[in-house]
Amino acid sequence: MRKAIIFLLLPLLVSLTSCREVGSADTVLRNFCASYGFSSGTMYSSEEKMTSPSYLDEKKFSTLYGVGERPLYHSVAVMLYADMDGICECGVFVCRGGAGKLDDVIATEEMLASRLYQIRKIFPEAEGVILRYGRIVVYTVLPDNARAERLFSRIL
Repeated sequence: MRKAIIFLLLPLLVSLTSCREVGSADTVLRNFCASYGFSSGTMYSSEEKMTSPSYLDEKKFSTLYGVGERPLYHSVAVMLYADMDGICECGVFVCRGGAGKLDDVIATEEMLASRLYQIRKIFPEAEGVILRYGRIVVYTVLPDNARAERLFSRIL
């Protein structure tokens, strides 16, 4: 009987120990930018102090994504850079957890698809990707999006 219980609990224990806490959107994006070598640009985060110019408030969020609120997210961090030659941009959205929150993840993906469409209207050569890692959604518009995807896969 003890052996049966141990064998039943073993997969659960293995799955629990293999889960890792990735941290906040801010931490994930900073780790990504350091790994990618993306140092130019301006970073905005929902985790900055509200008095900081880097705080991602509702007005900045609305300007970027066309929606006025961030209710779907536990945390958000975005790195932006643009000049006459092109654009580099990436963002990490940690959606709220819990039952029934898949709709939040899907809504985030749709919002980011709209953002990528707006970017392509201004920079037609820009290529972007949207990636989902559980309740974390990231997007990148970078010179090497395949490399960005590999780095995010390692981080998340």
